[in-house]
Amino acid sequence: MQPRARRFEGKPVQELMTRTLLTVQDTESVAVAAQLMYQGSVRHLPVMRGATLVGILSDRDILGLKDGPLLDMVVRDVMTSPVETTRPEASVEEASARMVARRIDCLPVLDEREHLVGILTSMDILAERGRLAHKGTAGPSGIPLARDIMHRRVMTISTDLALREAIQILVRSELRYLPVVNAVGRAVGMFSSRELRASVGDAATMLNQDGAADLEGKTVGSVMRTGVVTVPQDASVLEIADKILDERQTAICVLDTSERIVGIVTYVDVLAVLVGRKA
Repeated sequence: MQPRARRFEGKPVQELMTRTLLTVQDTESVAVAAQLMYQGSVRHLPVMRGATLVGILSDRDILGLKDGPLLDMVVRDVMTSPVETTRPEASVEEASARMVARRIDCLPVLDEREHLVGILTSMDILAERGRLAHKGTAGPSGIPLARDIMHRRVMTISTDLALREAIQILVRSELRYLPVVNAVGRAVGMFSSRELRASVGDAATMLNQDGAADLEGKTVGSVMRTGVVTVPQDASVLEIADKILDERQTAICVLDTSERIVGIVTYVDVLAVLVGRKA
């Protein structure tokens, strides 16, 4: 059963969308775009050609690059185009369903003149949907728990793993998050594309011979995000949503009674439950 929550009741996208935007021109270097993402704490950049939206650049687009230094690459060559968009007057219900169905994390918002006026992100929707779910919930009965929606196949890495090897795992796999555990298997941190950008910047350069020296002797423990956010298996989806928003995290580790990681829940999983779709 899904949470007994109020629906968005026809609420338009313009009421939730983010209006203060970071954008990048399609002729800019990928290195500059990556720096903008890091400084602005965003995971997506609308790509412009003049005043026209021509694509979207995500952290995953950058993470997957292996062909050389980011300074030598141009945004237009790696961006996603054409890009899915929505209108200010479109319903949030329809927009959120599209995002879950297409497994995308944002929708740039264009007005009737095709001008970019905002961006609707999964976090915007999650915050509103969680608020409505709290209002419309009579009690805990029927609300999915962490154990019901978590990914059970979780790859963990150790604090003493060579940083170069951790980068290779993150770049070459489809995983977005690698929980870090200590010698007894307890969660002590997280290594994701965010930590990768903050610690080494350009993964492609770091993995080739030019960057090998900079990684020499470095381990995951020196760059991981500490203070990993966790929940027990019986935490409700609403509790998880609150943690994601309060702690500004995109993934939460699920622990058993021995405080060992048994799963991971992402904001996409929570959003899918709250809009009534499968992730």
